[in-house]
Amino acid sequence: MAGQDEITCRNLAGKTVAAYGRIKSEIRKTLLEFSPALSGLTGAKVYVKWESEQRTGSFKFRGALNKVRSLSLDEKKRGVVSASTGNHGLGISLAAEMEGVKLTLVLPQNAAAAKRERLENRRAEIIIHGESCEKAEVWARRLAGETGRTFISPYNDEEIIAGQGTIGLEILEDL
Repeated sequence: MAGQDEITCRNLAGKTVAAYGRIKSEIRKTLLEFSPALSGLTGAKVYVKWESEQRTGSFKFRGALNKVRSLSLDEKKRGVVSASTGNHGLGISLAAEMEGVKLTLVLPQNAAAAKRERLENRRAEIIIHGESCEKAEVWARRLAGETGRTFISPYNDEEIIAGQGTIGLEILEDL
């Protein structure tokens, strides 16, 4: 990657602090707990951050909420498209609901049944396409381009990464 698409640590540091301010009121500050068992196995001090207690059950909600909240009013009005095999889909669907943004979510045919069922209970439009997450993502990007909506990558986006990086800020606060 080069130019304006380049994701760098320098860019992310400031964006992560801004993201925390943007999402702090809606996320759960999850427990950071010392693990004697893992520390004993590794010979290092190991802590566990209980992001399974986060809204939607994973850290993915942090990035999704930050991304949706960082969209312009025009982008929010047009709606968004994303692709997921599960956790990002749960996070982006809740974030879109909270912000009143229409979401189309493309899932691959092999998405886990339990996550697919949870996603179908959200307000997002669900499209099943492709045998893999890669093919679902290609379809989602195409759909976003054809409809003028914003594509939200589950992993390759500064605002997604910055939102997920807020875990690090909480770890720094707690240690």
